[in-house]
Formats: sequence, C-alpha cells, structure tokens
Amino acid sequence: MEHNLAEQFKRLSKSELKDNLESLCVSAQESVILRELSPEEKIKLQQEWVSGAIDIAIKKDNFDTIKQEYKTELQPLELRNKEILGSLRSNSIEEEGMVYEIPNQESGNMEKFDSSGNLLQMRPLMPEERQRSLIHDSVMKTEKVG
Repeated sequence: MEHNLAEQFKRLSKSELKDNLESLCVSAQESVILRELSPEEKIKLQQEWVSGAIDIAIKKDNFDTIKQEYKTELQPLELRNKEILGSLRSNSIEEEGMVYEIPNQESGNMEKFDSSGNLLQMRPLMPEERQRSLIHDSVMKTEKVG
C-alpha cells in the first residue's frame, strides 16, 4: 500500500473505492464536509450570485416605490386622526368663523363669542378697555387733590 492513500484512491473505480474505504476505516458516519469547488461549479455559483444580486436590487427598488406610495396614502389619514385626537383631548374642534369681543363692564372681563352666541373665551379687561363712570372719575380726582 502506498503512503499517499488519496493518490491511490483516485485510481480506483467507485465500487473499488467504496470497498477500500469501508475495509480500512475504524468508523463511518454521515457528516457535513467542505470540499473545494471545481472551476465549473465556481463559475456557476458566481453567475447565480450576480443574478441574485440583480433580483435583490430590483425587489428593493420596487419595495421602496411601494413604501413611498403607502406613505403618501397614509399621510392624510394620519393627519386627520391627529386632528381628531386633538379635538377629543380638548373636547373642542377648530372652525373658522366670526368672533365677537364684547366688554362686560360688570364682571370686568372681555368676553369672546362665536356667531351662535357661545362664549368661547374670557379674559380680564385691560385698563384702556374699562369704562369709567363720571362719579368714579370725580372721586379719583378728589382723592388725588386732597
């Protein structure tokens, strides 16, 4: 028997090789092994890889297009839901319309009403908005002089 079994095995037929391997081994089991690619296998795998890379690029491009269309369709729905949520949280809704500011001298507040007469907002009257009475003015003058 030669020292280099691999060289010897290469010269045997498939059935002789199997017989020799089985007779010389101490154990045999199924296992995952790595073997070197043949030049033809390597070329075939390179072509498959290039083809796969092109398919992946096309699918990613399609996905980006679909994703953008989805975002475009989703954006108005999200905006509307955000508006609705704001209305639910504040228990009010934004509308355009006339707002009437009416000074209420008795309460000392500037009151804002919508065209339906609903009180929208109230704030204290600023000094220049207060209506002064003649009696109040004369009392103030008397106190300053005296």
